Amino acid sequence: MYCPKCRAEFREGFTFCENCGENLVNELPPEPERAERTQSPLVKFAKSVFPIEIWLKRGAIVYVVVGVLSDVAVLFAKTHMPGPFGMAHSGLGWVLVHVVEFCGGVIGSVLWGAFFYSIGVIIEILKEGFSDAQA
Repeated sequence: MYCPKCRAEFREGFTFCENCGENLVNELPPEPERAERTQSPLVKFAKSVFPIEIWLKRGAIVYVVVGVLSDVAVLFAKTHMPGPFGMAHSGLGWVLVHVVEFCGGVIGSVLWGAFFYSIGVIIEILKEGFSDAQA
């Protein structure tokens, strides 16, 4: 004996479901297909055009590229332009300071890019897991 509403199974002798109160049947009807949650057309369009995980991953790559190019430009400007009040800043120490500063900027850009990229990957994995669980 089966409940057509909650699909619970009962042994012979029961006439109604103890969970939901429905009358029991001998065979279960085929399980209905899950209806997609009703969403507005705007939400459906936004999900198809702007999947956040893809934009996070793309944005991370752009962030790293722009950050490194910016650091290169700043390094060039600091090592090739005169200092304040027309003072010449030259010598190995001056260049070394700016090279270390440049490396710190590049590392920062790469780490932030990796962070955003990994958030995109995590969202992608979670979406796949939830879609597998619903199927």
